[in-house]
Order: sequence, then C-alpha cells, then structure tokens
Amino acid sequence: MVVCNGDQVYHEFTGNASYYTWRVAYQVDIGQDTGLHFGNMNFIARNTGNTPIHATVVGGGWHDPFCYGFPIDWMITVYPRPTITTPPDITVCGGSPVAAAFTGNAEAFNWTNDNPAIGLPASGTGNIAFTSVKAPQTETAQITVTPANAACDGDPVTFTITVQGSNVDPPPDITVCDGDAVSIPFSGNAAEYDWTSSNPAIGLDAAGSGAIAFTAQGGSSPLSSVVTVTPQPCPFASRSFTITVRPKAAALPLPDTVLCIGDSLSLPLLGTTPGTTFEWMNTNPAIGLDTAGNVPYIRFTAAAVDSFATGLITVIPTRQGCVGQPMRVRITVRKMLRHRRGYAGYSSAG
Repeated sequence: MVVCNGDQVYHEFTGNASYYTWRVAYQVDIGQDTGLHFGNMNFIARNTGNTPIHATVVGGGWHDPFCYGFPIDWMITVYPRPTITTPPDITVCGGSPVAAAFTGNAEAFNWTNDNPAIGLPASGTGNIAFTSVKAPQTETAQITVTPANAACDGDPVTFTITVQGSNVDPPPDITVCDGDAVSIPFSGNAAEYDWTSSNPAIGLDAAGSGAIAFTAQGGSSPLSSVVTVTPQPCPFASRSFTITVRPKAAALPLPDTVLCIGDSLSLPLLGTTPGTTFEWMNTNPAIGLDTAGNVPYIRFTAAAVDSFATGLITVIPTRQGCVGQPMRVRITVRKMLRHRRGYAGYSSAG
C-alpha cells in the first residue's frame, strides 16, 4: 500500500477466520502504534518528515479458543505530503529567456499555464525554462504548480509571468520645406520612444528620445533621412519612416528699372532650381502693370503719367509646395524728357 500523510488507511480482512489481528512491526511510526489490533485496519497515516517511511504490517486470522492461522505481512509506504515554495512573480521583455526553478519536498512539480501566448506550453512537469514571445502587446499568464509524489499531490501554488510588449504606432512619411518647424509626437503603449536619424543634414540630431522637434534644413536638392523609432522598455518593435526636406524656392534677382511713357518691358522670372513657379504683386497699377499675376514674367507697356510713378513688384517663388523668400524689384515710369541719358535696365524706347 502506498499512501500519503493524512490519508485514511483502511483494509477489511476476509477469509475463514473468526476474527483478525494485525500490528505494525519494528516500532515504525506511520500513525498507528505497534501494538496488537483486532478487526479491520483503519487509521490515519502520518509522515511529517521529508522522506517516505516504509513499514511492515503483520496480520493473521484466529479461531477460538487459540487457533492461529498462518500470518501474512505486507508493506505500507507513507509519503510526506508534498509541498512547494511559492515562486516569485516574473516580468520580462518579450524575446527574453524565462526561468523558474521550483523548491520543496516533492518528487515532481506539475504545472499548468492559462496563457500560452507568452511562449510557454499549456502544461508541463519540472522547472520552467523558455524564451518568451515578441509581441507588441503585454501578455500575462498565471502559472499553477502542483507538487506531487508517488502517493499524492500537495497544495498547488500560483505565480504570474508577465511578458511586456512595447509598440509604437507607425509614423507616416512626411515631406517638409527648408526652414519649416517640424514636430512629430509618437503614440503607442511604450513608456518611452528612442529614435535615430540616418541623415543629420536635414537638421535633426543623429539620435534622441521622446517627441521629435527641429527646424528643417535643406539643400539645392531634396534631402531625406530615415528615422527609426524604438519603443522602450522592450526595444524589439521598431518602426521606421522617412523625412524629406525639399529646398526652399528662390527667385533670381532683377534690377530696378526706369521706363519712359510708352516703353515696353518684358522681364522673365527665373528660379534657382527648375520647376519654380511665381506669383507677383504690384503696389501701383498706375505704371501700367496689373496689381497681381502668376505668369513667369513681368510684361507691360508704361502708362502715361504726369511726371513719374513707381511700382514695387514683389515676386513670390514656389517649388513643390515650398515657398521661398520674396524678391522685390522697383519699376519707375517717367514722362518723356527732351534729352534722355542712357540708363541701366531692360526698357526699350517707345
């Protein structure tokens, strides 16, 4: 018979005897004294130690008055009730190794896991060792461990394994202009966001933490940087996006010009890079030029004026959505003089 500490030990003797006796031999304490007992065997097993106790029990049948049958003996093994020390809760980042060693007086430790999404099977035996999964969300599992031996199970204990996940919502690629203020916040479930930039020439540092804020710097052609954002504290779910800085448009300067009444003027508007478009505004339409336009030239015939009139022309260059610094040119129209000296400009005589 194999029993556990605290179990009821019961056996009903059968045969042709009038009654039966039994006793525990060799002064072994299994919860019953070693004296002679009559009738069926019935007691509560006891073993408060750490190892199994083996006891021999001798029994026999009797007929009155003094007829004793052949004795029989058998072994009763009483195991201590298995116990386990409750393991501490475990928290790791996804992808990290996880180990839990169990201690106690059990021969085996059987466990169950209520959330295999952490990377651990639903059940097993012995110590736990596995590599946690890499998941963007946090996963928590309750582990129930039951100590066991050949006779019985002990009281189960529970602990938790938490596999942390940190993620960042994928930022979109952005395009900005030279000189723009750029602000990029990050969202997700991370405690912090670290980032690196592949091209500091755009005005952004090579590395940093938290939201991005900087003033974009461009060149004569578009500049791009790949920014990689890594969520913390579990840095496996990185996201990358691209910041492109377009050059700011610029208009080639024009000289101030003086015209006489009736002179024709045609000034082409040119940019420092191909594809630049222009809008212009004129402060004084009395010179013969409209108040505004969006053609790539300033073209008109000087109007009649009493003595002279001056218009300030402001030219706004734009390229791929990037607006450059205004360029300004002053155009003056004068009445015809009796004698006119030559002057610099693009006017022609009427």
